[in-house]
Amino acid sequence: MLGRTVVDSATTPVHHEVLPLPPPPAPVRRKRWIALVWRALLLLFFVCVATLIASKASQVDWARVGESLSSYSATELLLAFVAAALGYVCTGSFDLIGRRYTGHRLPKLRTFSINAVAYAFSLNLGALVGGWGFRVRLYTRFGLPVWVVLRIIMLAVVTNWSGFVLLTGLLLLLWPPALPTQWAVPVVALRACGVILLGAIGAYLTACAIGHKRGWAMKVRGERMRLPSLHMGIAQLLLSCASWLLMAAALALLLPADLPFKRVVESLFASAIAGAALHVPGNVGVLEGSFAALMASELDEVDALAGILAFRAVYFLAPFLLAGVGYAVLETSARRQRRKKA
Repeated sequence: MLGRTVVDSATTPVHHEVLPLPPPPAPVRRKRWIALVWRALLLLFFVCVATLIASKASQVDWARVGESLSSYSATELLLAFVAAALGYVCTGSFDLIGRRYTGHRLPKLRTFSINAVAYAFSLNLGALVGGWGFRVRLYTRFGLPVWVVLRIIMLAVVTNWSGFVLLTGLLLLLWPPALPTQWAVPVVALRACGVILLGAIGAYLTACAIGHKRGWAMKVRGERMRLPSLHMGIAQLLLSCASWLLMAAALALLLPADLPFKRVVESLFASAIAGAALHVPGNVGVLEGSFAALMASELDEVDALAGILAFRAVYFLAPFLLAGVGYAVLETSARRQRRKKA
């Protein structure tokens, strides 16, 4: 007779075989070790930088630096603030190109404000926190999907460095910098690097002109992005060049007047490369070190330090304080918008 067998769980013991968990794969462990070592090296680097800065600061005649800072006229400071404000206008407009590129419908003023706030945080806290973190936070609060935000950010990164590459190529080709004697780099090599950089910009514009119509795309950090149009590419170059030159102008206005503008641009660009490679927030110590290394024979140490400190106040700290207020306003606006939609 066919039937169903019932097992009483209360009386019948049930034995479960417990298998040990397999060990994590070797590549994961290796990646964790690499990450830990990298963090330890970064921490050691920052400790060394802080130690060097503290050691150097103890040797500075701060009384003379204070006198140099107090000697700035209201006109000089006003012109520096104007140059800084115009530079932020250019940089804040990077995301307006991204708005047209992605086709999102956030208001232009809000898009500009988000980028300007993120740029100020990026200069002071680092690109990962400011340029990426705050942008993702604010854009998604206003309803943009993350994949759209990533495309906006990556296009802005290309915009920022495209002008840098163009200006650096022109400097190396037409006005090769006078490097310190211990850096034995022939002028021919510098000009060749300039030609390569200008060739890269020409290739980018050519790709924009041809590839945009044919639907070409490029992979950036795993994201597939179509090439912008030629008009967008030209706008990227113009805004980026203006942004970098206005930053250099703000710095030049706070350094001794007899210092050539070209030398200021060279030292600023050198510090930008070093800061991007070392990921030092605010280029703390890097900007000072670049000027000390490249213009030791042309610039008095006290005047240089006073000019850089004033530049930090004008281009870094003042916008950072305004960005804090702007961030609070944007967060409040996003909260109200979400409540209305709810």
